[in-house]
Amino acid sequence: MKKLKNISDTIADFARPIIDQVNDTVTAEDLKSALNVAVAVWDAMILEESGEGGGFLDRVRETILNSDYPSFIEYVDHLVERKREHFAGDMRAVIKFDVARGPDGTFRIVAETS
Repeated sequence: MKKLKNISDTIADFARPIIDQVNDTVTAEDLKSALNVAVAVWDAMILEESGEGGGFLDRVRETILNSDYPSFIEYVDHLVERKREHFAGDMRAVIKFDVARGPDGTFRIVAETS
């Protein structure tokens, strides 16, 4: 059985389409808001794939459209596809995460799983 990477690195890889859009003007709080989308999609897919019921992704979409960042909706379908293609066997739910800018200016994601 293949050993899973730590969840922080996994979420960073999963959210790569969002992280790649980051520039020098983005704050840690801005990035955290964007990564909330990735984590919400990740967890919604975990719930749906584990048989907890359906409609979680629809709720994520609705929440994004009614948020301060409705443009983030463009990432949802791509993230769903990434989860299916690259992270299908990873069923760890993210229960908490944070983003901080390190002394070298790069962002660091710290995530926890259940």
